[in-house]
Amino acid sequence: MDILVAPNPERRSNVLLRLSRLSSALAAAAALVALFGPEAERGLCADVALLLLVFALVLWRLALAVQRRRARPDDAVPAARSLGSEALRESADLVESRIAGAPSFEAALVAARDALRGELGAASARALVVQVRDHGYAVCEVVGGERPLRAPPVAVPQDGSALTCALASKRLAWQWPEAAALPVLQDGCVVAAIDLRRFEIEIDEAGRLAMIERAARALGARLDGSVPARRTTLAACRRHGRVRELAAC
Repeated sequence: MDILVAPNPERRSNVLLRLSRLSSALAAAAALVALFGPEAERGLCADVALLLLVFALVLWRLALAVQRRRARPDDAVPAARSLGSEALRESADLVESRIAGAPSFEAALVAARDALRGELGAASARALVVQVRDHGYAVCEVVGGERPLRAPPVAVPQDGSALTCALASKRLAWQWPEAAALPVLQDGCVVAAIDLRRFEIEIDEAGRLAMIERAARALGARLDGSVPARRTTLAACRRHGRVRELAAC
């Protein structure tokens, strides 16, 4: 069995304090030589004594600051806050407010990505604009803050991932705790998505579903504004009628 041995803070010695005492002793010795030593060396010893005294004072102040810092109670690790229903509601409110406060839909998509990643404890997250193609979907990752940039489109592989399932079913897809994907719909077509990977904290299923649903409604409300390339996506939906079904999930 492995045992972690923590050092006892009461027995820790302050090296700075020891150096300060040593410097004070050397300063006293140099002062004695300056008073009673050879005539030719008294001036040099007086200068050395003064420098050692200043050095000892600086070390003493630093040692005092270190001791006070060690005694402060904020070094202790705080107890973990339980994620109850009230905490989850506050987290969902935070996600909604960040989405509502974004200046554009793509900025709201980035805000939702960052907020959901933080509140759900995901290791990584992507904000995606979805484009409909003849044989599936392509996604453009949105990066940036208030003025987001869009990466070139990349075809979505039919690999049974959470993102593939979400685009095919047009609803939230969970593969907890590995991945989750939230599609954003307009006129029955997927126009955007949030792709989350590797959740590192355990959250009640009802709580995380409620948070995701509120984020989806908040993003849907932002679709009334201008969404770049949304017209192309909707036109493709109408032209092809219905996208060919992707791999079964």
